[in-house]
Amino acid sequence: MPTAKDELIRSMDELQVTLASIPEERVDEPGVCGDWSVKDLVHHLAYWENDTAEGLERKLAGQPEPDRGDGDWWLLINDAVAPTWTTRSYQDARRELTDARARLLNALDGFKADDQPDVAEETWTHYDEHLVDIHRWKAESGIA
Repeated sequence: MPTAKDELIRSMDELQVTLASIPEERVDEPGVCGDWSVKDLVHHLAYWENDTAEGLERKLAGQPEPDRGDGDWWLLINDAVAPTWTTRSYQDARRELTDARARLLNALDGFKADDQPDVAEETWTHYDEHLVDIHRWKAESGIA
């Protein structure tokens, strides 16, 4: 049975391969996920990957998780941070995603094998969900 880290690496690798297949001149086109472009989506994934890594680091340090309230708090965060992506480049987004991946994998290494936190929803199922969006957009946009 694959470990959380195995699933995370599998999905991250698939995401990187998929991103590499998109011509850079097309990464700003909206419509990949709602109005978001590939660039926006990469910034989004990097943001949440860093957020997950920070949560794991807090847990390892014995610190409590922040209270985010109930309901769709994550939508409020997406709406708050999304405008910051427009001024940043796709290369910045890819670097942030690579750095966030390293940070997240490093944080996971801090947990014992039998005490791995459940990060599926925040990581590989999140990536897989957006990979569907990217593949759909590529097909609709005529990108092989």
